[in-house]
Amino acid sequence: LNLDRIVVYGFDYDYTLATYKESVEHLIHDITKNVLVDELKYPEEMRHFTYDASSVIRGLHYDIRKGLLMKLDSFARIELGTVYRGHEKLTDEQVFNLFKKRYLPSYYVDQSKANTSMVQLADTFSKPQMCLLSDIVQWFISNGVEYEPQSLYTDVNIALSRAHPIFHTVAANDPSKVLNNSNSLELAQLLENLRQNNKQVFVVTNSPFKIVDKGMSY
Repeated sequence: LNLDRIVVYGFDYDYTLATYKESVEHLIHDITKNVLVDELKYPEEMRHFTYDASSVIRGLHYDIRKGLLMKLDSFARIELGTVYRGHEKLTDEQVFNLFKKRYLPSYYVDQSKANTSMVQLADTFSKPQMCLLSDIVQWFISNGVEYEPQSLYTDVNIALSRAHPIFHTVAANDPSKVLNNSNSLELAQLLENLRQNNKQVFVVTNSPFKIVDKGMSY
């Protein structure tokens, strides 16, 4: 691939320039579950939920109204065998009973719509969020407790929002606690090579400047 004519290179920050330690996900999980119990009065048993990083991956979709976690392909088709309610995998028959077909219309998955039914969970906070949603739904099912999926999603988001400022404070003041810089020398060399060859380099991110500045310096 000839890049001679490419003069501008842009980078995202999270998961491109910055690689986070798994301990960040544990921190977010712990803060969120404690807020659910302490402030939103969820059952005390939920404080003892443990975070399993291997149980979910970033990029899954969550059906807010049905309380289902699943994988969609690039054409908004449900990947059969990936649909879960709590920890219980739905059969293909159950999926078709709920959705009628694999393909989901654009209005159902368009996250720009205020009344969207589906959200994709793909940022730093998403894995702990998905893990908690699944654990709580499973707890309700196992204990025969009726629940409203949309309200549960809202509550978890409220609790998750409490974790944001704590994470931002740690990331801005002591990036060594959240960033894995084991490849920092290679990254620095790449960026230096681009600059030495008169390439323009920029970062596009929604992270606060102080966090990016501290992280890149680290």
